[in-house]
Amino acid sequence: MESILEAEESFSEQKTVVDWQTIQFAFLQELSQGLQSLRATDVLCDVTVIVDDESFRAHKAILVAISDVFRAMFTSGLRESSSTEVVLQDDVDLSAEGLNWAGFNRGCVK
Repeated sequence: MESILEAEESFSEQKTVVDWQTIQFAFLQELSQGLQSLRATDVLCDVTVIVDDESFRAHKAILVAISDVFRAMFTSGLRESSSTEVVLQDDVDLSAEGLNWAGFNRGCVK
């Protein structure tokens, strides 16, 4: 049978894990809201993505972080890496709906 001291230590370790998860969630939520705010006000947006006749302002670094398509586009020396406007063609597996799902349509459609 576990002693009171062992039970307290176990509870303390569990509480630390829960607290850390809460902190991580809060940080990610704040980061997401901050990035959304930057994009919604067009602060530091460095590219316009055009897909299905819709335009979306965005940050290249964020696009690269979440998409292999954009990583290849912006980091492999293609002309898009220095362009401020990118038109996604039909053969790219990303649609306006996909960008909307990723949160790109919240106040940013230009």
